[in-house]
Amino acid sequence: MGYLPAATKNAAIGGAFPAATNRYWGFAGPTSPGTTGAHEVTGTASHKRQLSKTTTPTAGITKNATAMTWTSSGTWTIKYFVINALATGAGTYQGGGPLASTITVPVGSTISAAIGAFQLRATG
Repeated sequence: MGYLPAATKNAAIGGAFPAATNRYWGFAGPTSPGTTGAHEVTGTASHKRQLSKTTTPTAGITKNATAMTWTSSGTWTIKYFVINALATGAGTYQGGGPLASTITVPVGSTISAAIGAFQLRATG
């Protein structure tokens, strides 16, 4: 792996996830979404993907720019977050990553993510 200055990392992650673009965030698990967004948790309207833009990158890192809340429509076991271009539908996956740990969420429970809880990083 090479060594990239922060400005190059910011340009890379900012080019893939421009701060002015809406993103729709959800969860996957316990199996990785990989590069396709497979295994996304789905359910009723209360679980719909949540809207947040990303922050302007700093040190090659961009984050969710707003706090988000989901209500589980079933018992979920989640280990990953996912990002999509659209609020609903397949084929809109843009990326994601692991959570710090696997979470089991009982039906009807609320999951909240603070500003900056989810991070995407350009490395090198």
